[in-house]
Amino acid sequence: MATALVHGAALAQDLGISPQRAASVVSLIFLTGLVGRIIFGRLADKVGGLRSWWLASAVQSAMIFWFTRMHSLAGLYAVAVAFGLGYSGVMTSFTVTVRELVPLRVRSTALGVVMGFAWLGMGVGAWQAGHFFDRTGDYTLSFANAAAAGIVNLILVGALWLHLFRRRAAAPPRVAAA
Repeated sequence: MATALVHGAALAQDLGISPQRAASVVSLIFLTGLVGRIIFGRLADKVGGLRSWWLASAVQSAMIFWFTRMHSLAGLYAVAVAFGLGYSGVMTSFTVTVRELVPLRVRSTALGVVMGFAWLGMGVGAWQAGHFFDRTGDYTLSFANAAAAGIVNLILVGALWLHLFRRRAAAPPRVAAA
């Protein structure tokens, strides 16, 4: 999802928006992200990290492609707000998910692995956006690739949730000790 963070201002400038206002699109993503971390942190506490992670992923995946469909600063601002909420929610929710699903003795290692893959994905996402823009002269394919990656993430998080749901349903009920 670094596609929007790294290339959002350039996308806005391609629409004829001044560099200062174009940069404000990315600033708005980050400002909204402050609020999104609180919202999704509270949501994760209520419904669980995995469910909030899926919801945040759905929001950011739905919004990423809409950046290329906007033709005004106001439209970009609207998408930036929604995207910022989802983006920050993913980062918050997957740390809660690791806390909920991983034993304490390996939790820091697991969080490091998850964060490492997240940052690797961010790096690849930013690179591919520039690569495909250089090849096509347009950001549509770059942002579509980011949306496709978001859909893959939704499938993986959904599959993990389904696996855990089935495993819990198949587990024998616990009997309290007298």
